[in-house]
Amino acid sequence: MLQEVLNITRRNGFDIGQVANTRLSYYDILAVNQVANSLCDSGKMREGLRLFEDLLKSMDRFYVDEHEKIRMYTTVQFNYSTWLGRSGDYEESMKFVQVGEEMDVKHNRLKVLPGFAVNRACAMLEFGDKAKCLPYFALAYYSSGLLGRQKDANNIKNHVKKHLDVDF
Repeated sequence: MLQEVLNITRRNGFDIGQVANTRLSYYDILAVNQVANSLCDSGKMREGLRLFEDLLKSMDRFYVDEHEKIRMYTTVQFNYSTWLGRSGDYEESMKFVQVGEEMDVKHNRLKVLPGFAVNRACAMLEFGDKAKCLPYFALAYYSSGLLGRQKDANNIKNHVKKHLDVDF
């Protein structure tokens, strides 16, 4: 359905295979981001990850103004790093976590940082760095609570209890 919406909003239609070479509006980026999430969530992980890559390439190519680019860039990076982690590619996930964190801090967009902290902590846990991942889980837990994201905070708390036997 999102792909149909994209076709309606574009004069010559929308080719999902040409995202990397297409200048996208903010709303196009929102829709393509959701398509990529939906693909990953429905078991089409490879297609979804490729679409995230193409979306980031498009944003890198066509958004020269960082302040305009940042509106969705770190959100896409967060989603991409999350799905990379869920696919088991923790090293690649960490690369996007690092870039996303740096951009969020640089532009004072701290809302996505708890999510990046979770992705970093989960990757570190998979690498066997239990002691090093705990502060990132704590950052994500308390930040989520401060931002009013109680469901996220509870999920983090349960995950930490299950995997590290620590109760926040």
